Amino acid sequence: MSQVHEGHRYRMRLRLMNEGLDGFEPHEALELLLFYAIPMRNVNPLAHELIDRFGSLQGVLDAPREQLMQVSGVGANVADWLNELSSALSAYARLRMKDRPKLDRLRAAIGYAEQLLGNSEHEQLWSLSANASGYLMHSQMLAQGTQQIEELQVRQVLDGALRHHAQTLIVVQRRLPTSMQTNQQDIDFTARLSSLLGTMGVYLMDNIKICGHRHSSLRENGVLVLKPATAGLSEPINPDILQHWLDD
Repeated sequence: MSQVHEGHRYRMRLRLMNEGLDGFEPHEALELLLFYAIPMRNVNPLAHELIDRFGSLQGVLDAPREQLMQVSGVGANVADWLNELSSALSAYARLRMKDRPKLDRLRAAIGYAEQLLGNSEHEQLWSLSANASGYLMHSQMLAQGTQQIEELQVRQVLDGALRHHAQTLIVVQRRLPTSMQTNQQDIDFTARLSSLLGTMGVYLMDNIKICGHRHSSLRENGVLVLKPATAGLSEPINPDILQHWLDD
């Protein structure tokens, strides 16, 4: 392997260590994977060709062995590696989901939120990013204290939803007794957030306020009405979540 290609691989791996995979283009991520199957060749052109042929990184990983081997430069070892990697990633994703709470009902979301908030005396606002079946992907505190919550921008919630590949999202607020009442700011914030998330293919399931064992849900109060997401979904949303969110 030439020093140019060797240096390129080193820089790619260093970038992965420093930045993580989120900043990589699909062909660059595929290139990293191909490093392990093809140790002595520039695989950048092959990564581009595979993405062009199968449409996406997922398309490459899901492609049958025989179709992969029709691409020049892909032998049996490379095709087997990509197929085995796809199976391993799918199995890993299933195992991860088993350890995550399923927030497919309001009562489940409230139960999880009460554990998350604990005995905190501060007002807080969290976003709960979940997949199409309601399994939690990530929980993130976005603001703490009345002023921070009031100054929170919709963009902060959108950024978190994108970063964690949310397909459903729940907003949870820990509030003081004096601020449990739904106000116009709550309504405007929720309406704008729901609309913008919809353009990303993400459903805003609810905006829930919690104070001790009291709760207030904008879905339950009829303020938030689910609308179809306007962007294409990478995975169909489980209809049970949309229809039975308020069921006991």
